[in-house]
Amino acid sequence: MDAILARYGELWLKSGWVKRQMQKMLAANISICLKRNKIKFDAIRTEQAGIVISTKDKKALKILKNVFGITSYSSVHVIEKDFDKIKEKALELYKRARKNSTFRVTAKRADKKFPIESQTLAAKIGAYIIQKTGAKVKMKNADVDVQVKISDRAYLYSEKILGAGGMPIGSQQRVLCIVRKKKELDACMKMMRRGCLVSIIRFGKCAIKKFEKEHYNCSEKLRVLKSKSRDEYAAAIDAAKEIGARAIVSTDSIKKMAEERQKHNFLMLNPII
Repeated sequence: MDAILARYGELWLKSGWVKRQMQKMLAANISICLKRNKIKFDAIRTEQAGIVISTKDKKALKILKNVFGITSYSSVHVIEKDFDKIKEKALELYKRARKNSTFRVTAKRADKKFPIESQTLAAKIGAYIIQKTGAKVKMKNADVDVQVKISDRAYLYSEKILGAGGMPIGSQQRVLCIVRKKKELDACMKMMRRGCLVSIIRFGKCAIKKFEKEHYNCSEKLRVLKSKSRDEYAAAIDAAKEIGARAIVSTDSIKKMAEERQKHNFLMLNPII
């Protein structure tokens, strides 16, 4: 493993300037996540292939699954954009799989200056693997999918790890979540997946340390407010106004939240219906 290639989904739909800002935000969140978990890395940069994290620490492969905005990621080999070197590394990736595995090659040429088109590149690499191993090609549900991305460098990998998805935390405005029990933490996660900065007002003794360590990767620490007020919504709305939150998040019934919204004239959200 030379690096980790992180991919994102919804960010591709944004306009140029907005996408660049969100890419920077996601890269910053990745950096914070790695530093909090004491994982060393040399650089994090955005390329056409995705966000490239220069680290050889395999612990990062477990940690990055908690960073919102990453749809999937892979440990990759990074080499020069030379066809002979690319086909040799692709052969090496295939050989690491179990014997007699079926395979396919998927190639994508983001750098149009590279002289071989994507489909031709995949076909040539596939032919080379067959020549050297006698392996069988299977275009659907192959045992091994050798992926080749041509960008600033050539990136090769054969496995994908699913990420948390959504948008990077901080790309949307702040909300305040009412937390009484674990179910409300699931609501917090759904709001973070949409990119919201989340603060918590806690009623009771629900443990949140593990939740904060695993999921809250952004430029600020998770703000947790405590209240013993019997009128939870009144206390939550006062706190929301104080910290600049634009909405209250709760898992109460829609009827209950509608009543509270009408009573207090404040936006209420329930992401778990």
